[in-house]
Amino acid sequence: AIAAIGIYNLAAHPEEARLVASGFSPGAIVDFWTKGEYAGVDAWRTLAGVVLSVTGAEALYADMGHFGRAPISVAWVVLVYPCLVLQYMGQATALCVRPHGVKSPFYNAV
Repeated sequence: AIAAIGIYNLAAHPEEARLVASGFSPGAIVDFWTKGEYAGVDAWRTLAGVVLSVTGAEALYADMGHFGRAPISVAWVVLVYPCLVLQYMGQATALCVRPHGVKSPFYNAV
């Protein structure tokens, strides 16, 4: 379901989706950290969101004792990670369109 919400936002706003997809370019990341509005110390603060999204995966590995390593690894690579990437890209696209929703980006994207 979360992937569907992300896909919807990406399809509904293609120009903003292209802007969000450009964030995968290493050059865009370097520009963000050195030349952007949040250059310097503020760029380090943006890492907080990245850390929060990555630590959510920790709960998945807590189930490893029940299912084993192979099923968890396959589920992560095939299902969980692609769905999260699509959802986060959809949220970023929705925020480009409606920046006032920054306090609750998930509900803004729905």
